[in-house]
Amino acid sequence: MAVIWLGLGALHSGYIAVRLCRPDSRDLALRKLLSVSRPDEIVGLIWEPWFHSPPVDYCNGGQALRRNPTLRQWARPLRPLGVVGYDAARLRALRPRWFILSEVEQRDYIRTGQASELWEVLAAEYVPVAAWNDGPWGTLVPRSLAPPQDWLYPAMPLWLLARRDTSRAAEAGLRGPPAPAG
Repeated sequence: MAVIWLGLGALHSGYIAVRLCRPDSRDLALRKLLSVSRPDEIVGLIWEPWFHSPPVDYCNGGQALRRNPTLRQWARPLRPLGVVGYDAARLRALRPRWFILSEVEQRDYIRTGQASELWEVLAAEYVPVAAWNDGPWGTLVPRSLAPPQDWLYPAMPLWLLARRDTSRAAEAGLRGPPAPAG
């Protein structure tokens, strides 16, 4: 039995190593965002830029780094950022033209179940224009079994959404952000 578990561990490690040799979804999402957005357009995020999001700021270490006075001086967002938390009213007030969503934030919503209004606003006012690693198999464990978040690093599921009232969103012809699974 121990040999089977060791074999499965080796197989999963090999799979992760292969995934790490591919382009990272966060880098691909950043390239796409920079190619479709203008420098003055606000990019919405649920949380401060961190491990789960594209590196939209050089100070990409979440609230801890951005609140630190010494480290905050290096904050240089590539686009204006609008962090909304799970607050639908804040999202409506900021009206970011673009919104980046990751599976990490979806899982947090599913776990707490306290942001249904935010998802309703995203579904009504935004359309996905690009997605990365949103299939059922980001790791060797199916997503439906909720593999640990750190297993998703080499294949972080991300979605780039555009506000519906933009011509670029209309061209996409898509219906809304992914519904939280679970």
